[in-house]
Amino acid sequence: MASKWQTSRFFQGMADRIFTILTVLLFCQFPLFIQQYEIRLSGHVLESAKLIQELEKNASSTHKTLPQYIQKFLNNTDPDFQNEGKLLQRILIRYQTLRLSLEALQQATLFTKPFVFIRHLQIDIFTESIASFTPGLSITLESCIYGLVGLLVSSSLVQCTLNLFKKRSE
Repeated sequence: MASKWQTSRFFQGMADRIFTILTVLLFCQFPLFIQQYEIRLSGHVLESAKLIQELEKNASSTHKTLPQYIQKFLNNTDPDFQNEGKLLQRILIRYQTLRLSLEALQQATLFTKPFVFIRHLQIDIFTESIASFTPGLSITLESCIYGLVGLLVSSSLVQCTLNLFKKRSE
């Protein structure tokens, strides 16, 4: 008959393994999520670029640059035109921000990508990506490296937790 200590040790080992596997799988999802986020971000950039092209076409038809065109709206005394100018300004700023975010993400290396992702995170696109995220298992170098990081994190957390319980039981 197994002793209480052996049974406890068995369940502790199983919990450790299950936690490790789940953590590795979770970390392997990161490249897939980034890929889906990047696709959405790219779509937003393309749509914004089309809008900016139309605005530039309107501006050039009256021999103005886009900033001059927007400024004309902002300088108008009519509040409706001023509001339109503010909207055009926000559209331009949003396009520039999204484009820079996409470029930064595309140029990031395997090791800098998580930091670049966080630094240039667009909350609305992140929320859209989370809502439609499809988990999967990608067998790429990137997924394997993130899985290995997950393994290291998991092992560290398990060891820290075990050390805390050992100290409390002493």
